[in-house]
Amino acid sequence: MKIPQYVPQDVCLSCDGCCRFKEADSSWRPRISMDQVYDLRLKQPSLAQKIFNQTTIDSKSYVRTKEGCQSCSCQFFDNTTERCGIYDVRPFECAFYPFLLYQVDNHYFVGVHLACPHILDTRYNKAFEIYLETLKNYVFQSDVIKFLSHNKHLFSAYKGHEQEIENLFEIPFSENGEDEKLLNQRFAFEWHLSGQSFSESPFAFNAVFNWKDFFDFDFQIIDDCLCVFAGQNGEKFLYLPPIGKFNAATLAKCFTIMKGNTARIDNVPQAVLKHFPVEHYKHFQKGHEYCYYKKDLIELKGNAYKTKRSALNHFTKHYTYEYDLYGDGQYQECLDLYQRWKEQRAEAHDDDIYRHMLIENEQVHRTALKYYRELGLLGRVVYINGKLSGYTFGYPVGNDVFCVLFEITDLSVKGLSVFIFNQLCQDEELQPYRFINVMDDSFLESLKKVKESFHPKVLLPLYTITKK
Repeated sequence: MKIPQYVPQDVCLSCDGCCRFKEADSSWRPRISMDQVYDLRLKQPSLAQKIFNQTTIDSKSYVRTKEGCQSCSCQFFDNTTERCGIYDVRPFECAFYPFLLYQVDNHYFVGVHLACPHILDTRYNKAFEIYLETLKNYVFQSDVIKFLSHNKHLFSAYKGHEQEIENLFEIPFSENGEDEKLLNQRFAFEWHLSGQSFSESPFAFNAVFNWKDFFDFDFQIIDDCLCVFAGQNGEKFLYLPPIGKFNAATLAKCFTIMKGNTARIDNVPQAVLKHFPVEHYKHFQKGHEYCYYKKDLIELKGNAYKTKRSALNHFTKHYTYEYDLYGDGQYQECLDLYQRWKEQRAEAHDDDIYRHMLIENEQVHRTALKYYRELGLLGRVVYINGKLSGYTFGYPVGNDVFCVLFEITDLSVKGLSVFIFNQLCQDEELQPYRFINVMDDSFLESLKKVKESFHPKVLLPLYTITKK
């Protein structure tokens, strides 16, 4: 999605306008997109953490200016060298300038900033008109349109500066569907979460979005905390504890909003229980997540992993395979594999609850496979003799943990499940993470045995809270 540049680099470097603002809260500051943050988290998580936090980005997604700086320069601008400190991963708007994402009422435009010196010199040249066609071709690419539709917060009204902007062309977005509306909550969720540190799987936006077909999610800011309510059949519960520094008054307001028998707070980690005094609240453990040292899962050393090594060796010896990145073109192949896997699992289990879970999880897989980029998911596939036989997806959670969202394999291929899990742990993009979280066992004895067989080092309990 590389943006074709219009202004020559030497012209940019000679200008003292960009990256400096008259006011600390200037509307000309660039905004951050979650697509870029998610992509950076998978490739350079430490840099992503440095760029995206509450110190560098404000609650409206604007990059903050430097404190105490008379010129109100961008947080990432080096005033000594007069260079951008994150140029290679700079926000979309920075690379797009002097062209702007401009909103007028409910209409979305690409405009140009007429105050840019290079635009003043070239606006009515033939070169500008030629570039404008290049820009249109770029913007109307399907992946760029999708990116912009999921990041409409990047479009600004630039109140008080309308005379400095010329509208070039409108982007005729289709009506916002429910998926797009929910995706546009990504920034609020991740920004509030950036001030916290959790290792549990629910503390990621995809853990909300993947269940959009089962709950109506409502995001509310209460006492500067983000509260994610999940609605079903006219009743609400808190999907997570309030994200932020909440207190007794915050909880009271939340329980006022929640009505009926479902009034509760789900997915509360052990470390957060202290905020729910036993004289006012009841809690019960809804399960625990299994967390391993990644190094153990890669090496599979010792007698404890003897059977895993045997399965892995059998697979690598007897099959011709390819481990690769997931892409859009493999969407249907993965769904076809899930169907075969679901049928095999259903035949082996006559439990109605388990079979219902298989049906529900199919929709979760559909969502993740479709929106993996927008959700910051890493996907990998395995082909055997040219046939897709396994896939796995996961995501970073916290600073040191990578969570495996799901793994599906052809059950007739001995050792494949161990192989794809082992390969994922060895994956170059998982290099920064020390721990692997494989989520809970859904109270299924067979799943519990599998997860215990890899010898977890930590169990992460999650609780449900209700009022007494």
